[in-house]
Amino acid sequence: MASRDELRRVTGSRVVPDGPAGRAEAVRVLLAGGVVALPTDTVYGIAVAADAAGGIERLFEIKRRPPDRAIALLLADAAQ
Repeated sequence: MASRDELRRVTGSRVVPDGPAGRAEAVRVLLAGGVVALPTDTVYGIAVAADAAGGIERLFEIKRRPPDRAIALLLADAAQ
């Protein structure tokens, strides 16, 4: 298994601290069509902006998920 440093080198990923600045950076990455890993109660989730070009396809690729298996869609409210 690759080390964290090796994964960062290969993927260009980085860790940002939780807080307003880190959350703002995550939003910036999502709005630019990027991918964000974020902690949940038990595991890390992988997030993309659903309306970003290729975002959903990239999520399926990263998760190695077959296209016939659903993924979760999280919304702030029903209007979203």
